[in-house]
Amino acid sequence: MASGLLSKKARFSKNGQSVSDESHTDGPKGRFDLIDKRQLVVDPSYQRDLRSSKVQEIVAEFSWAAFGVVLVALRSDGKYYVYDGQHRVMAAMLIEHLSVLPCLVFSFDDLPEEARAFVLTNTKRGAMSAGEKFTARVIANDPDAMMIAGILSRNGLRVATSRGDKSEGAIKCVDAVESTYKRGGGDHLDRVLRIAKRVCRSTMPQKRLVSALSLLDRHLQKTERTSIERSDIVEKLETLGVNELLLAMTRMAEFEGTSNPRTWMAGLIKAINSGKRSRRIEQIAIGE
Repeated sequence: MASGLLSKKARFSKNGQSVSDESHTDGPKGRFDLIDKRQLVVDPSYQRDLRSSKVQEIVAEFSWAAFGVVLVALRSDGKYYVYDGQHRVMAAMLIEHLSVLPCLVFSFDDLPEEARAFVLTNTKRGAMSAGEKFTARVIANDPDAMMIAGILSRNGLRVATSRGDKSEGAIKCVDAVESTYKRGGGDHLDRVLRIAKRVCRSTMPQKRLVSALSLLDRHLQKTERTSIERSDIVEKLETLGVNELLLAMTRMAEFEGTSNPRTWMAGLIKAINSGKRSRRIEQIAIGE
């Protein structure tokens, strides 16, 4: 057996106790089957609300590898009820050439047991973090993810590979980084990260700072045809430091009663303008 793989008799730790893989199991084992999609039923009594945007996304990027298997319950009425995979099934309904779907079929004693299986399936597996998704996209040669990874690398940064990644250069605000890239492109992201690193010094840039700098950079380009790399702005940002800037954003969010990139940028502008008589940045209306 290949090194690193668990043998059939491997033992796992549960609550500090060593247990075999054949114990501490619950419920029946499922069986694999290919089932006509028209035979699959979704019970709305315990399912999440159906999101049409999610269904359309699956249709547009359909892949059997991503589709996986649908988890279904064979009830006493002989019908197959989907308890995990309703969005994938609804997407398959819209794709005419798909007829049968790969399913893992279970038989439960009653509806409550079926609903408990739904809860366990959707809470125990753990969702992928934004960083884990981004890393997977880079490995899959996604052009945008690879471009962002390159820009991060030039600035001595990389996306944290896990929630607990505290290694040097590991940045966790991947959503803010991706949003910055999508809204302004590669040069814009590069500029934002350069300034964020200068402001943060030995700490990693946070979501609020990256988002606020991104919005401010675009605001300056629109209103003054300049950028956050204007010398007086950079000097003031470095003088204030990341803690003072984050505090200014927090105060503005509290004053406005809402916390979002616009209020964070407004707080940033107020901090930069403080004590300045010239070259003040035009403030924005939060509700715009």
